[in-house]
Amino acid sequence: MKRWISVILVLCVLAGFVLPANAENGFDTEVISIDPEMKVIEITQEDGAGGIVNALYEAGEHASAQKPYVIHVAAGNYTLDRAFHIFSHTCLMSDDGAVFYNAAGDNMLKVGTTGNDPMSGYGYENIAVRGGEWDNGGNVSTMFKFVHAKNCVLSNVKAHHIKNAHFVETAGVDGFDIHNCRFYDMEVTVSAGREAIQIDVLHENHIAGYEHLNDEMDYLCKNISVTGCTFEGVKRAVGSHTVVYGKYFENINISGNVFRGTVEKSILCYNMRNLTVSNNVISGGEVGIEIKTMDRTANGTYLSTKDVPHKANLVDLNAKVFGNTVVSQNNHAILVNGIIVSSDIPALPGEHDAIAAGKYYVEGVRIYNNTLTAFGKMCAIKVQYAKNTLVHQNTVTATSTAQTPIYISDGCSGVSVTNNTILCTVLNGIRVCNLNAGYPRALIASISGNTIASVMKDGYGIRVSDAAVGNIMSNVIHKS
Repeated sequence: MKRWISVILVLCVLAGFVLPANAENGFDTEVISIDPEMKVIEITQEDGAGGIVNALYEAGEHASAQKPYVIHVAAGNYTLDRAFHIFSHTCLMSDDGAVFYNAAGDNMLKVGTTGNDPMSGYGYENIAVRGGEWDNGGNVSTMFKFVHAKNCVLSNVKAHHIKNAHFVETAGVDGFDIHNCRFYDMEVTVSAGREAIQIDVLHENHIAGYEHLNDEMDYLCKNISVTGCTFEGVKRAVGSHTVVYGKYFENINISGNVFRGTVEKSILCYNMRNLTVSNNVISGGEVGIEIKTMDRTANGTYLSTKDVPHKANLVDLNAKVFGNTVVSQNNHAILVNGIIVSSDIPALPGEHDAIAAGKYYVEGVRIYNNTLTAFGKMCAIKVQYAKNTLVHQNTVTATSTAQTPIYISDGCSGVSVTNNTILCTVLNGIRVCNLNAGYPRALIASISGNTIASVMKDGYGIRVSDAAVGNIMSNVIHKS
């Protein structure tokens, strides 16, 4: 009877082989058909981690779309003396109380074989890892590595005790749904970016263990969803510090997550198009949400390996940032970070390719209905060198005086600041100016319908300098 109950449970859970798909209001799911004669392998604590290894390899040899495998792990303690390797059409599903401990110092789970896996493109497919407590043992090793794959799921996982590494690293993946996971206990002693969930590129300096890396960098991650997760005390939470020049990670959804005590950036959106960042609760020390298309040093930026012009090819990002609650004590709550690179940046082996001087603006961002806290000189919303961007109906609070809650700077054009409510005392409620030399004069479309509660002595409700604004109208400024 117990086995039949577990089989029924597996049938219900395996419907989680899902393909996140871009949709106007979020991500749809496409359930893959399941053969009722699927193979179910039951693992108990007596079988140990070795039993899971053997079951995963059996699935790698025999699983198919018509007959997927489910490896069902019962509660118990499982010590890994090697990494788990998972392949197509396989679900690794763990009951509550299943605890995995990394005694090997390797990845805990990798898509593909040991050594340099030969898979190409988005080759592996239909992979799900569900449940379990995963303890990395303080090792300097990525915990979950998803590369060269499509239609992947990581859900209901509790992951912790990691050092100078990523909990999840993904590159060359089309369709990855990460939801209802908890990531915590992350020690970082190096200056390099260490995201809890890193969206990476197929470059040998950043991903190891696969044959097709540099020659397949154009297989960028797309259709990635991170929802309902909790991040506690991590350095960076979700994002990327590597990109392919002039190309984009497509259809990225980061929604409904909780970020507590983030040391650095909670969400870093670098060259992401068709982006949704919504309904997250963020508290941390540095930037809450950042959107950019180029790093000032070009670190982590690589040229396409295809025969295409090496130019920025900037486009409307179609980015929506809404419904978030952000408290970032030492930096900006939301930062739209366009820049001008004034001179060519030569290649730095191991760090980045040669990048041409150019104008790396950010276009097409909508920031609306967020609740943000401003601290001192740090802005609730800072927009620099952006085009066709909307800042609308956000609410700004502060624990004390805020210098500039909404700052529009450095050559912005077509930016509208409308119907925002600033509830704190300000030095400059909304300010438009150029902070850095070499940027064109800001040309702002509209500052209208905003409400500002209180202005300091010698302060400004709305301050515009060396810029042009299409209209400033219907704003309400109290105690000015």
